[in-house]
Amino acid sequence: MKLLPLKKEYLEFVREVRNNPQVNKHLFTDAYISKENQEKWYRRLQRDKNSLVFVAITDEPVGYCQVKNIDYVDHSCELGFCIAPEYQDKGYGTSLTSELVNYATKKLNMHRLYLEVFADNEAAIKLYEKSGFRKEGILRDNIFKNGIFHDVVVMSFIAGDNREYC
Repeated sequence: MKLLPLKKEYLEFVREVRNNPQVNKHLFTDAYISKENQEKWYRRLQRDKNSLVFVAITDEPVGYCQVKNIDYVDHSCELGFCIAPEYQDKGYGTSLTSELVNYATKKLNMHRLYLEVFADNEAAIKLYEKSGFRKEGILRDNIFKNGIFHDVVVMSFIAGDNREYC
């Protein structure tokens, strides 16, 4: 798997993944993303010095990931991952997580990587734990989506704690 910086040619793929109900149920926002809003987001992303978005490619795009809230002083950043539904449960999530952890720790020199995930997304939590992330805590009733409040688990990866990545 390769991580390629997001280019305009992959915008529709990312939009389709985000708008897919199987993926969107695990995202903190539930708004449908129009082509126009996707273009605006892409233009903002080009100016954002603290965020990076990559497309995960094997023979074709299988997902995307992001590094955001990059803090070069404290050497920390937030990660996010999405795998297209047709590629889920096939090992791509594990590969994508490994690639992004390696990129963030080695290329960006980040020490602490963190992410947030719905507390009921057991598959993702299991994947992140397998990848070396540890639970730090729960943000109770943190996200209001589909008419109810959801707990969010905060997880982190500390470079040096997990020798398979460092």
